[in-house]
Amino acid sequence: MLSLNEKAYELIKEWILFAKFRQGEVINERQLMKQLGLGRTPVREAILRLANERLLRVIPRRGVVVSDIDMMDVSRLLEMRKVLEIHYAKKINNHVSQSDIGQLKGLLHQRSKAKQEGAIQAVVRADKAFHLGFFRLLDDAFLVEVLEKIYDRLFRIWILANLRRSDDPEIDRDHHRIVKALEEADSEGLVSAIGHHIDYFRQKIFSVLME
Repeated sequence: MLSLNEKAYELIKEWILFAKFRQGEVINERQLMKQLGLGRTPVREAILRLANERLLRVIPRRGVVVSDIDMMDVSRLLEMRKVLEIHYAKKINNHVSQSDIGQLKGLLHQRSKAKQEGAIQAVVRADKAFHLGFFRLLDDAFLVEVLEKIYDRLFRIWILANLRRSDDPEIDRDHHRIVKALEEADSEGLVSAIGHHIDYFRQKIFSVLME
């Protein structure tokens, strides 16, 4: 069971990521406490934690503001993601079982089903679970924690993109290329598929941000 602090953090973060709170929006702390049904301490702790993750800003005499999406930050996050994923993908083949591959395929099936149903939030959750599940194979909790923070900030933008246009099937193809390379223990193909996936993701979200 989540602690009150953790519950407040997860709910507020979800509302930011899924655009219930829009960038630049001022959040009333008392109203937030009422919406969450929680006291001041867990809400305040969650706000400070999310401010540390740069999803919120605490501005003196103004209050709590949802952070704007900064294109330079997005570019840095994508570069960091690419460096980390490619570096660790080279180490992953020795850690994979058929059961692991089956679980990843199951997550892609969940994502595909959610996409057919038009359930954007479920698509994003399955997408994030797929990527984190992939790197959890290395049994490196620190790496997963770092990647989760990167994914959260990038998926916020991806959600905005998907609210404005339908999902691109090329992303689905990339996911299946990644699993196929993993299944065949093809390290070169795996690195190539991950690199293409991130580059294509960059192209897609920047095209939305530039509109």
